Amino acid sequence: MNLKSLLIQSKSNITFDILTQLDFTLSTKDVIDELKEDLLQAAFDNQIILDIGWYPEFDINGHFSVQVIANYNWEAPLYKENCKSFTCLETAVISALRYCQ
Repeated sequence: MNLKSLLIQSKSNITFDILTQLDFTLSTKDVIDELKEDLLQAAFDNQIILDIGWYPEFDINGHFSVQVIANYNWEAPLYKENCKSFTCLETAVISALRYCQ
């Protein structure tokens, strides 16, 4: 997966990124020490934010949370999906980007 390419193509401004530095060929179990709440945040010109984190952080039983936030309203995301694998994460990000345009 090339998550960074997806975000560049979407014309987002990546404001925080640890996620794309992870080795996506490994399992989440293999990188659990790097999975925390703040993994990636990208901003769009229309006041929309794409936010990705792992909850609870560093917990093998946790999950990725992919959210699309409009106008800083974190209480009512436009899109939210939870998933456990890098493969599922790619699908969730592709779906989330539809809400960012």
